[in-house]
Amino acid sequence: MLHKRTHTAVLAALLIAMLPVLAGCGALQKGGTSAPTAPAEGGTSAPANGSTPASAPTENPNDPEDKALRDAIDLIYRYADGLMSAKENTPLSTGRFTWDTEKKQDSWRYFNGVMLDAFDRVMGEKGHDYVAHFYMNNLALDGPRNYHHSELDSVPCGLALFDPVFLESTNGIYIKAIRYIWNELENQPSFPQCGGNYLHKTTWTSFHIGLDGIYMAQIFLSRCAKAIEEGKLTLYRGSPASSPVSADTLYGEIFNRLHWIAEYMYDETTGLYHHGWNAETMQGNGHFWGRGIGWYAVALADITASMPAGEMKETLKLDLIKLFDGMLRYMDEKTGLWYNIVNRPDLDGNRLETSVSAMMAYSMLKASNEGLVPADYGKTGLKSFKGICDNKVIVNNGTIKVIDTYQKSGVSTTDEGYLENPFVDDEAKGTGLLILAAKEAERFADQTE
Repeated sequence: MLHKRTHTAVLAALLIAMLPVLAGCGALQKGGTSAPTAPAEGGTSAPANGSTPASAPTENPNDPEDKALRDAIDLIYRYADGLMSAKENTPLSTGRFTWDTEKKQDSWRYFNGVMLDAFDRVMGEKGHDYVAHFYMNNLALDGPRNYHHSELDSVPCGLALFDPVFLESTNGIYIKAIRYIWNELENQPSFPQCGGNYLHKTTWTSFHIGLDGIYMAQIFLSRCAKAIEEGKLTLYRGSPASSPVSADTLYGEIFNRLHWIAEYMYDETTGLYHHGWNAETMQGNGHFWGRGIGWYAVALADITASMPAGEMKETLKLDLIKLFDGMLRYMDEKTGLWYNIVNRPDLDGNRLETSVSAMMAYSMLKASNEGLVPADYGKTGLKSFKGICDNKVIVNNGTIKVIDTYQKSGVSTTDEGYLENPFVDDEAKGTGLLILAAKEAERFADQTE
């Protein structure tokens, strides 16, 4: 008898193979996600306690602080459950998810990948089923639909492909998608003088490398390396592509890129990291955007955790501590949050921002939970998670809303350039990492009881 999750993956693969027929008769016009009454605009309906597919946090009834933390974790789980259940978020190929405040018209976008990864890793069976449904509608027989070539932002929708149920499926559709993305990265321009880091996208001509790109590409590659190491994946390079790539080779390349960032994009004066880097002049943009640093922090925590024991892992641990210590100089002591432009709390229009705070909470909690850094960093990450829940999560008449995520930014040459777009609600770059941070907060609390 098939395990339910395996059955889901097999069914999804069969449906993918039938897409040409089903599309012609309109069978895939509506997704299979349950659709309760649509939430009020600007938030998501909160299912009753206990309806979330994630494991319910176990609280200590004799500890008021622990109860408050468990309630906050449960609130974020219910928020995630509501996002998946909303009929507007049925995972078709046309995009238009409620968390996409940029209103893109297709699904294969990095911010959707952030949400898929969070749902799959945190939200149990329902989260996995949601992701399987997304792939059913967004994978063709030869790879992803609507893939945006020559930019790293297209990679993160592939992160959830490494769920064992997809990776170990007898149908090759998921492995084909992984290899498709791998081949795209193999053809992406890179800079040997910059540790082998990739050009972020072809339209980036002034600053070729962005901190964002470390998250976009390197977590995917680290999951490739882990799958190769476990004998679940084979990838090739060369012309023609005939030479299998070893896990050790891939880990070494990933290490070189991450550690180069720590050495070169680090600013000694501020203790922060340039958002962008010009690979020709070998200079940074001189400005310190919170979410850019947050992307790097998330990638560094995830990849260091998966790196095999040895010198590379130990070096990346030190890079994590260096990053955390630099950012902690600018954390708002009262709330545990960070400003959108990290070192400019005085700048008109700058505010404490949700995505960088969620990313730092997640990365410190993850690094502590994995034994990469001392537990005090985990305690600080927990403070940040609580600070987001206390200050940036609004509950009103059963509707949950996460506020104050800066919508989007390229690399700017002025601080004011990072304030040209709006702060928005329920935006993927904030909510996805908050869901992941909730799971790490639960892990940390369980370990310290």
